[in-house]
Amino acid sequence: MTLFLRFLGPPQIEQAGQNVPLRQNKGIALLAYVGLADAPIPRERLLALFWPESAPDAARKNLRNLLWELRRTLGEESLQTENDALALAPHVRVDARLLADAAQAARTGHLPPNAADIAALYRGPFLDGLTLREAPDVELWIAMTRERLQQDAVRLLETLLTTARQAGDWRAVAQWAQHALAIDPLHEPMHQALMEAYARLGDRAGALAQYDRLRRLLRNELGVAPLESTDDLANAIRDGRISSLTALPPSEMPPPAVNTPLTQQQPPLEQPPLVGRDAELAALDNAWRATAVGGFAVATLEGELGIGKTRLWQEWAARLPDETALLAAHGLEATQHIPLAPIAMLLRRPDIWQTLHTHSATLPTLTALRHLLPDFLPAGAASNAPLPPAEGRLHLFDALLHALTIATQPRKQVVFVLDDAHWADPSTLAFLTYLAERRPWQRLFLVLALRPEDATPDLNHHIAHWARLGVLAARVTLPHLDADTAAELIKALGGSHPHAEELIRRSGGNPYFLLELLRTDGHDVPPHLRALIAARLERLTGTSRQVAQAAAILDGDFDFDLLRHTAGRSEEETLDALDTLLQRGILREQNGRYEFTHPLIAEVLRSNLSTARQSFLHRRAAQALERRYAGRVAGMAGRIAAHYARAGRPEEAAAWYETAGRHAFSLAAVTEAVTFLREAMRLSPTPQRAIALGMALAHSGRHEEAHALLERIVAEAEQRGDQRTLAEAALTLAQIHLGIGGGDAILHWAQRALHAGIHDDPLIQARLHFTIGAALLRLSPSLEQAEHHLRQALTLAEEQNALVVAIQALFELGNLFAERGDYETALHHYEQVLERAEALDLRFYQVLALNNLAYHHALNGNLSAAQEALERAFALATAHSISEPLQYLHSTRGELALLAGDVQAAREAFLTALDAAHAIGNQLHEANIHLQLGRLLLEHDHDAQTALEHFTQARALLGETVAFHFQRLLELWTARALLALGDHESAARQVAHVRALLHASDRRPLQSLLESIQTLLPCQP
Repeated sequence: MTLFLRFLGPPQIEQAGQNVPLRQNKGIALLAYVGLADAPIPRERLLALFWPESAPDAARKNLRNLLWELRRTLGEESLQTENDALALAPHVRVDARLLADAAQAARTGHLPPNAADIAALYRGPFLDGLTLREAPDVELWIAMTRERLQQDAVRLLETLLTTARQAGDWRAVAQWAQHALAIDPLHEPMHQALMEAYARLGDRAGALAQYDRLRRLLRNELGVAPLESTDDLANAIRDGRISSLTALPPSEMPPPAVNTPLTQQQPPLEQPPLVGRDAELAALDNAWRATAVGGFAVATLEGELGIGKTRLWQEWAARLPDETALLAAHGLEATQHIPLAPIAMLLRRPDIWQTLHTHSATLPTLTALRHLLPDFLPAGAASNAPLPPAEGRLHLFDALLHALTIATQPRKQVVFVLDDAHWADPSTLAFLTYLAERRPWQRLFLVLALRPEDATPDLNHHIAHWARLGVLAARVTLPHLDADTAAELIKALGGSHPHAEELIRRSGGNPYFLLELLRTDGHDVPPHLRALIAARLERLTGTSRQVAQAAAILDGDFDFDLLRHTAGRSEEETLDALDTLLQRGILREQNGRYEFTHPLIAEVLRSNLSTARQSFLHRRAAQALERRYAGRVAGMAGRIAAHYARAGRPEEAAAWYETAGRHAFSLAAVTEAVTFLREAMRLSPTPQRAIALGMALAHSGRHEEAHALLERIVAEAEQRGDQRTLAEAALTLAQIHLGIGGGDAILHWAQRALHAGIHDDPLIQARLHFTIGAALLRLSPSLEQAEHHLRQALTLAEEQNALVVAIQALFELGNLFAERGDYETALHHYEQVLERAEALDLRFYQVLALNNLAYHHALNGNLSAAQEALERAFALATAHSISEPLQYLHSTRGELALLAGDVQAAREAFLTALDAAHAIGNQLHEANIHLQLGRLLLEHDHDAQTALEHFTQARALLGETVAFHFQRLLELWTARALLALGDHESAARQVAHVRALLHASDRRPLQSLLESIQTLLPCQP
């Protein structure tokens, strides 16, 4: 089966005409590197390039895992190994390889017969949007290859164009020239060819328009005039010395460069006119049309500060039909590390706020918004119980999705704009991805306005991800206005200006800069914008200046009371100052809240403040926020902390950063939690902050850093005799190892915490007993001690009203009784988990409980009850977008299908579960599903060899993870496969090994399986 790797543009992989998703950038880069090589690549070179910082053993393991993933996705035969070197199989085609070979052939005068098709493969820069910061040598190779392939594409197009010119095929000349200019807009010979082609085709006006476009482009980008030969060509066309061969009918003329806009409404009178942006508006129109096909599309508006991104989308959105809802959010520099700040500000829009309050009593889901909006419900109103990070994040995202659905009813078409997206926090970007996947509307169009130079790696990653999915419909880059267009803008604003040419020159073609220059009297204006804004601000009186300075310190979105308390002026003085600032265009009002007309004004104001004055105002801003949100301040903690830090108050700042970090962690915004807690530690380190940071680091995947930090805290606490800190840090380490299957390390750290002797804190004791019990359940052949600790945890948690810990203990007790084979007692515990989770509205635990009820009802012989519980679990997970447990639900569906005799349905369910587990990196459950697939192959397909391969893959995925029950199960089924293959000796060794481990064990299902396999051995031991 042909496999086509498209690397020219955003990477795409096609197999039999279908796109194949490949999740890892490193895998894509490795395929490209191997695919463009002239000979097989030795493994050692790949290890050095792709894992330069890893130890040799770790690098080899990473390469093995990556190659397994590639072969699993693309087919076993796609990658070939020869003498410990890698190469692509002959059936794998690579567009970049085809282009490079065709360009080389063209250079030697042997143009391939399919050269035109190969040239059309160039969709954009090589591996566009792909980054690999952890492998700098690979990134350097990508950059160099990108440049070389761009040159190859242009050279091939030059050859095709020359051939077409010699044949007199001017339509082809125009086609190849346009393609080349899309790659290199400054390639002047291609402009010449396109001008001549238009003239030969009878479109003299188009030819001269192309000349004008070239002239403006060269002046704006390079500051030069066209070549003399280009001027001569334009004059010849203008004078009719280059004539058309024959006039062509309109249907055969080359397509126009810009499509007609959807509508032609005039911009609002209070806005300056939009000029020189027809192409950009048309690009947005086309991107919006793309949603009619796929339901979702993304467009980016990119350009420097003041280039007109906001003005462009506002003009375009003003023409949307009434049946389309517009949701406009924006990022702020001051809130770029605060989780979901742009979404929170959007929900505070008065019409949305009022709508949500109207529905809050009838839609309990909306109460989760109080985690993000402290004042959404009246003080004392019920809110959801705290949730662990993963489910808390999904719970909040679900509430936000419901809120936006309510806000846009009854419309089914939505345009969502995120302005200043370069300041968006990671959680906001993650929510946009969630919104796209779960969209409740027929059409969703996401528009991101951003400054490329300030874009975060996370934002670039999301854009590249959308490009790979094929939903990035447009990347619109706004150029500077040329002199003619800028003059048109001045004329539209009221005619002429005595210093128009000078103002245009000083503006550099930036519309905002030009508008700012036009608002001045034109005399003694500094040559750059910062000085211009400073000159405008100098005209403010004392009180107005002080209020403006307070506004600059607050930055972004603020209301009257917050501004008044920060400025320290009376109500009347603040009102008068606000009137002045609004009249002079320094601030603008939106629904009772205020912001600067341009962020640079606030920056200039701040830069002109003395250090003492800045510190004073930051302290007042922090205190004003504290007063404003007293009792519900967690969501504002990040802003308060930043103000205290800039006020030179490190202790207060650290305390608020800690609050912000813990709040972010409760929202599952672990990236922001790490950022805040690092700041707290930098300003005023304490053991408690270090422990919180360690947990956040572990949840963000930085386990080594988390372990090192927490182990240092344990050692320091032990040295100074601080037993409580030692216990908390050691317990945190144990819980981290429990989450990643750390084996003996779980018990080691739990025992360290236990030996610290903190007996006066029942909650610590409850967590300790739970951790030890859960660890013993996974590690020990006997379940007696595990049960003892889990029961202790349950008792202590219930005494302390620690409801989540109690639910966790009940759930693990259910698992324990299931592994004993006491399914009735296990079901009883899962029913209790379900009942308590429903009472607390903890939907994540409801889904887990229903899944385990389904599985163990089936094992207990009640298939109808099992089906009912599983359908309830799927319905709940789907209704509330709870995605993490889907991996378990699909595998349980496979088990139930097997019991019902539907082998094909079981196979499909297991494969779906495997994809779900792989998507979130749950290798233990991936291993479990490989075990189930192996069992299916062995028992129903009688394919012992393939079953054994699945068991081997399960063992590889397990790695160093310790899971006693699963490991023994895997060993016993491996023995079954070996017996079926006739390898009785190896099977007997496996059985003897398991029998020794299960001696005196109370895990009865394992004992029963062992006995059944022992009867199959030719000679009983």
